[in-house]
Amino acid sequence: MNFILITVSGFFLFCNFSSFFLLPVFISGLGGDEAQIGYVMGSFGITSLLCLPFISTLADRHGRKVFMTAGALAMTAASVCFVFVQEVGYAVFALRLIQGAAFASFYTAALTMVSDIAETNRLSERLGIFGGITMLSYAAGPTVGEWIMNTHGDDGLFVYASFFSLAAFVTALFVRENNFTPQEDKTSFGKFFKLFAEKKYGIIFLTNLAMAVGLGSMLNFFAVFAHENRFEASRFFLTYALTIISVRIFFSKFADRIGRKTVASPAIFLAATALVLISQARSEAQIILLCFLFSAGYGLMFPTLGAMVREKTQNGTAKAMGAFNSSFSLGINYAAFPLGIVAERAGLRTMYVLAGLVVFTGFAVFQIFERKTAGESET
Repeated sequence: MNFILITVSGFFLFCNFSSFFLLPVFISGLGGDEAQIGYVMGSFGITSLLCLPFISTLADRHGRKVFMTAGALAMTAASVCFVFVQEVGYAVFALRLIQGAAFASFYTAALTMVSDIAETNRLSERLGIFGGITMLSYAAGPTVGEWIMNTHGDDGLFVYASFFSLAAFVTALFVRENNFTPQEDKTSFGKFFKLFAEKKYGIIFLTNLAMAVGLGSMLNFFAVFAHENRFEASRFFLTYALTIISVRIFFSKFADRIGRKTVASPAIFLAATALVLISQARSEAQIILLCFLFSAGYGLMFPTLGAMVREKTQNGTAKAMGAFNSSFSLGINYAAFPLGIVAERAGLRTMYVLAGLVVFTGFAVFQIFERKTAGESET
């Protein structure tokens, strides 16, 4: 029952989160250019990344549930306040900073709770199902959100998003922490950062960061790319959501059976290839096909790498999963700043080539330096 409650709460929170993929359209409507869109979208990751060492460490000491509920409540408050934004100024950046901290709090706690209750031989599967169900939000959030934005204006979108995070808060109240054991390690904050230098984690974190740069190029800029090419952005988000859901629910279990690296490597390569080819796509059908291929690759990669991290962790689960999320946040949010500048000066198609090359670099590092786990053939 706990797994169901965590997953449903995650779905609601992600409906809020994914609705803000339409924020670039709002920023553009206020007169913002591609660089400003990158700054606004990337500012989300500043607090998201900075808060993770503290959130994950405190979650190991005080439990996961309090951070789920606090995160959902803060997300609701920040989303409602977008109704009062009238220009691309300090207010919009402040609200994105609050959203970043709120999301980091909720997601780190929820993902850690899922990994806590999952059986070792079903770890990828459980993480995949959690991720797959929450990805339903990528269909509900932007798809309905775009219609609401077109019919009821920007304020309608922000109110719509707020109801979802409020539902996440209410659902999280019913989650129970039955097997949580507090950890009172006073050096925990320092240990969080040391995880990045540890060989068993470092390659995974670096690969996750590179993949997140690619995902960020899609989530942060694809709405503008779609409008420039005169088709609905919601079609990408619907394709992305349906692909992620299908792949994670039905195929993530194969990483538990045939090995993590055996699944992760081709998934990363597929996503990188799709990103580069988007720069050459001219028709809507081609773009949607490449979105499908990218989504399939990313959909398999994330729960598989997450399972690898959890499998290598004996104590301090929240810190390890928090560090994993930090590498993801660094890629998806901070990369929005340079990607926005590239998009402004050289165009969005050039930006997708660059993003694809970053993911290819991550693939090469992972393929060369990450050792296969027990049970996987080295041939």
